[in-house]
Amino acid sequence: MLLAFEPGDTGADLALAGFQQTGNRAAASIIRTAQDFVGHANDDMAITAPLAWLDRLIEREDLAFDQLSIISDELLEIHRRYGASLVLADHASRTTEAVISQLELIPGDEESVRSQLARYKTILADIFRHLGRWEAALTVAEESVNIYRCLANARPEAFIPFLAMSLGNLSNTLSDLGRREDALRASAEVTSIFLRLSSEQPDAFLHYLAQSLNNLATMLSDLRRGEDALKTAKEAASLYRRLASERPDAFLPELAMSLNNLASILSDLGRREDALNVAEEAASLYRRLASERPDAFIPYLATSLNNLAAMLNNLGRREDALKAALNAVSLRRRLASERPDAFLPNLAVSLHNLGLLFDELDRTDDANRSNIEAISTLKRSFLHHPPSFIHRMRPMCLQYIQRCEALGEAPDAELLGPIIEAIEAMEEKE
Repeated sequence: MLLAFEPGDTGADLALAGFQQTGNRAAASIIRTAQDFVGHANDDMAITAPLAWLDRLIEREDLAFDQLSIISDELLEIHRRYGASLVLADHASRTTEAVISQLELIPGDEESVRSQLARYKTILADIFRHLGRWEAALTVAEESVNIYRCLANARPEAFIPFLAMSLGNLSNTLSDLGRREDALRASAEVTSIFLRLSSEQPDAFLHYLAQSLNNLATMLSDLRRGEDALKTAKEAASLYRRLASERPDAFLPELAMSLNNLASILSDLGRREDALNVAEEAASLYRRLASERPDAFIPYLATSLNNLAAMLNNLGRREDALKAALNAVSLRRRLASERPDAFLPNLAVSLHNLGLLFDELDRTDDANRSNIEAISTLKRSFLHHPPSFIHRMRPMCLQYIQRCEALGEAPDAELLGPIIEAIEAMEEKE
């Protein structure tokens, strides 16, 4: 078996030989094996065998464009379907950059090359966002939009949909950078495009319209335009409900996602009973989906239970909120035990939320234990890539320090020391 070999020439060469013979299948196998191993290595292990083979594949100078694009596409498919591993996201960014570099070397101005270049730049922007490289994400997202605009001007029937998708990516990137008005403008353009396309070809574009409305609602909510956000979120949920009634296998997940978004907007507007009803429906849908396809939907069920716990807590139903939060933690513990790199950060978030609920119930010791576990759980991922997790780690640490002060205890210096150093280093760069 391939896995019996140690990292090095033999294992890498065998992996390459398999890749050259079977292409997509070998690339998928190597990447999935790497995904399974990520996070299970000891802290002092720099790399595991499958990751070494993947590195060697990516770094080979004799890889043709088609081979590079196969690896890139397989990495992206694993990233999309099975969760967000930072290590594999980093590999995906390197491979996608290599694909882009090869495309940019092709002489001439052929439409097929430019469309591929725009596609991979859109993909790279999304990967950079995941890695916390927001300025880099913005640069390539804008480049992608510019290419698609030119292509759409020449052949609108072929490229307007791709322009809209790249604008959606640009909108999300602008939002990450706090440029909310610019994000809203890009999101509104996306919705306008899909509104027109769906009126002409509803079967092809109605679900894209629903998606764009859902994203637009989020952008409006970020700008405190609550009523506009609510109206838009309701339109999105209504479209998804219609689509799910016709094709439940395809659109029930999207309906559940849109309901969670709608619940959050209702809650922000103080309509807490309505928010709870919608959040309960979303959680119920995810329970159903997770019972049928646990690998695909347990992560979303855990997120929905976190959301439900917040809605219950807002109504003063502390014990019910605690039950939902404990269920979310339990699900995420299971996920993190199987794939630590992808799911430990989410477990840390659930543990932090659990600690806040324990505070509401005056269970101070339990709150502190959950807080400490949340920090410990996120610590490795944070120190590996601080920009991706500082927005989560900082409030956890502040909460822990405040709790220690209230209890008259000293914070754990061994736990916090490296984290504080990393935060201070980031602040100095800013």
